[in-house]
Amino acid sequence: IYKDLEDQQGIAYSLGAIGWSYYFSDPQKYLNMVEQSVEIFRSIDDKLDLAVMIFWINQFMDQTGQQGYEQLKANYAESLAHFRKLGHLVGILNALENAARLAIFHEDFQPARAMLEECLEIHQSLGEQGRSLTLELLGHLSFSMGDYNSAQKYLEDSFVLSKINGERILHNWVSVRLGYVLLRKGELEKARELMITTIPQFLDADILVGVVYILEGLASLHLSLKQAEAAARLLGWADKTRQDDHILRPPVEEKDVQKDKSAIIEMIGEEAYSLAYDEGRNLSMQQAVELARE
Repeated sequence: IYKDLEDQQGIAYSLGAIGWSYYFSDPQKYLNMVEQSVEIFRSIDDKLDLAVMIFWINQFMDQTGQQGYEQLKANYAESLAHFRKLGHLVGILNALENAARLAIFHEDFQPARAMLEECLEIHQSLGEQGRSLTLELLGHLSFSMGDYNSAQKYLEDSFVLSKINGERILHNWVSVRLGYVLLRKGELEKARELMITTIPQFLDADILVGVVYILEGLASLHLSLKQAEAAARLLGWADKTRQDDHILRPPVEEKDVQKDKSAIIEMIGEEAYSLAYDEGRNLSMQQAVELARE
């Protein structure tokens, strides 16, 4: 109908909507259709819909590893520029937060901090709703930079605010990130409790990446307790699961995992590590979770 009416905006909306229906079943078809939608929005100078569509495509590209950091950064910059021209504060905020998360994952810390500080300024206009995500990102940034005291403060504030706002998924992610901070600070029992109690939440919500991230943290915790074989098994399971389900590990997290692997090898030797690691690759999720809880 839109084609008969020569309604380019309607065609673009339809391509985008149909494309979304293929997001999980046929990612390439999804990408092809939404890219067509982007080109139409660009040709008719529809800045708002163009900014939104670029934003969503970029998230897909990031999650699937189809573009490198510099291209992803450029895409977010284009989306952000369109939102700025429109004075669309929510769009600006969302673009900044996602660009900051991307920068943190790629250890580009100074631009990430500048973007998140701007987010805090925007929240002065928009109010408290959504501020918990900015605080979570500031906590993640501080953690990644080794400033565990600041990370704990940001994450504790986000923990409270996300609970008040009923942001259940974010609240669970904050719990896990706070667990990582406490682990690095040597508060192992508190770290373990936060991580273990969040596993069922991610399982119920079918957020596999969350479960993997928790078990990687618990592997590090087992290592801190000199339980190197258990740590190696958990990392073996995590690597296999990421490989099978195409879950990318961000560079900032890969660095810590490699550090743990090196520490395990130093503790028990290459042969024992390889044996335990391979055993972990053959564990079911239930077996891996049970091992993590020990």
